Amino acid sequence: MKRKPKSLATRNPFVVLAMKRKAGPHRKPNKAIRRAEKVNTRDVAQRQSIRLLTDRQGFNSLHPYQSTVASD
Repeated sequence: MKRKPKSLATRNPFVVLAMKRKAGPHRKPNKAIRRAEKVNTRDVAQRQSIRLLTDRQGFNSLHPYQSTVASD
C-alpha cells in the first residue's frame, strides 16, 4: 500500500519575516544612564577637589600629613 503525501500546513508569512529579521541597536536603560552620569559627576568633583588641594603652595605629595595652611 502506497502512502499519500502529507500536505503541509500553511505558514504565517509574518513569522518567517520576523525570524529572519536582525535586531537593531538598543538604547541603554534609564537606570544605567543615570548611574553613569552620577559616577561621572562624582569623578569630576573628586578631580576638582584634588586639583584644589595640590595647587596650593608648599604641597608635597611625598609628605602625607600637611597642614592646610601654607607656611610662608
